[in-house]
Amino acid sequence: MKNTKRKKNLAFLLLTAISTFCLLSCSEQELSIEFPKEQQVVEIPFHYCISGNMITKAVILEDTLSLIIDTGASMSIVPTNNSLLGANTTTTAADSKGITRKLPTTKVKHIEWGGVIIKNLTCAMLDSLNFNADGIIGGDLLRNFCVKIDNVRKKIMLAKSSGAFEPEGECIPFDLQYNCIYFAETLAGKKDTFLFDSGYSGEINIGTPSAHLEDKVKDDNQIWIDGSIGLFSTKSNPLKDSVVCVLANFSLGDKKIAHTIVAYNNGVNYNLIGTVFIRRFASITIDYPASIIWFTFPDDIDFVKFSGKRVKDVPAAYLNLFYKRINSLGMQLNKSVPFTIHALQYRQAYENIQAGDTLVGIDNMLFNEATMDKIIETDSRTKFYVEEDTIRQKAEVLNTFSRGNKAILHFLKHGKIESVSAVRDTQMSPLPALAYGFSSDDFKYGFSAIRFDLKNLWMGIPWSTLMGKEQTVTFYKNGKEQTVSNIPPEDE
Repeated sequence: MKNTKRKKNLAFLLLTAISTFCLLSCSEQELSIEFPKEQQVVEIPFHYCISGNMITKAVILEDTLSLIIDTGASMSIVPTNNSLLGANTTTTAADSKGITRKLPTTKVKHIEWGGVIIKNLTCAMLDSLNFNADGIIGGDLLRNFCVKIDNVRKKIMLAKSSGAFEPEGECIPFDLQYNCIYFAETLAGKKDTFLFDSGYSGEINIGTPSAHLEDKVKDDNQIWIDGSIGLFSTKSNPLKDSVVCVLANFSLGDKKIAHTIVAYNNGVNYNLIGTVFIRRFASITIDYPASIIWFTFPDDIDFVKFSGKRVKDVPAAYLNLFYKRINSLGMQLNKSVPFTIHALQYRQAYENIQAGDTLVGIDNMLFNEATMDKIIETDSRTKFYVEEDTIRQKAEVLNTFSRGNKAILHFLKHGKIESVSAVRDTQMSPLPALAYGFSSDDFKYGFSAIRFDLKNLWMGIPWSTLMGKEQTVTFYKNGKEQTVSNIPPEDE
């Protein structure tokens, strides 16, 4: 929750983002925190859910709940529970769109979070969060620790005292206001204040577009769109399948991070830094008592540089965002076949199939009745079924592509069915310890992670030749231009 003078800016970016609220009145807390005996540091598992939020588990009233770790929320939230109701107060909360609502508050007597016992934490209550979680762990609790987000091991580490973790990386001082972290850095050459917000699942969101960023939006189809949705919004997402963002350099201390993804949320007074940015780092240490943050880069970050060109040189770490229907750099991919990471060992050529041939089925699912009539002429043993709902067709195709390495693809060619058994070499192979950029390891998207390794950058675009999509991606490694493509050479 936030004071109304600090209403939170939140872009949805078609990834789910949490609207943190404004706290207008709150009573004093009688909070106590107990660590396990003789432990100074506690490690708690977390994961990034499909929406991009940081999810952890905690036990409240003997129920294990999924909670979002939200550094941008000034007050924690728990689901409404009759056992918690009583002589409670209410608080007026405002979401990122300025929609206000009175919420009941309650003093939760006992929370167990990874072995840490929290007693008497005053929380707001909400019937339904609708963000892939049951509630929120906010800054009112986090501020009592020295917190380390370890992206390599997917652990959040809590320490009792300041300086518990070895400092490493870029050190940034911050101001703590209403339990939320603010610091000043430079975006596209302009100094500004940013809210460090792990409840926002984009990268960078600005409240007011300025000329130095608008200059980057040159194409007719590249326009600024208000990409926000509030916690109390009742309308469905107005963005449908696409939203526009631009890439801009961001300075973090002495380091310049190229091509951060910047979106725009109309009518909000300040700027957010979210989990896409957070996942760039091996770890981030938030020393609340000392009011400093340490950003620790991956060991190999200095070995990767990208061109500043707009369309051809697409930073590979952003391909996942494009797949999630982001329209940027003159490229628009709406509900397209996912990009995937794997070691591209070989290409498999199909003599009778060419780019542009129509895919009419996959495995035992066909897309129309006419295909059924044709395919039983060549295969009467397989039990096929017809799925004519295009949304379900796309979902099944994407699931098949991303979860396995084998599939039978059915094409319509010259009025006849051509079926091919396709094999992908190392799709979904075990990921390295550290994935640069952002991923959804738990959901098994085809594009799962990018690893800019010191030796190899592994990236493949499987299936797309068969799907009629020719793709060439250029990137820079160790200062040299590299290109990967699914277009077969002419001599194949």
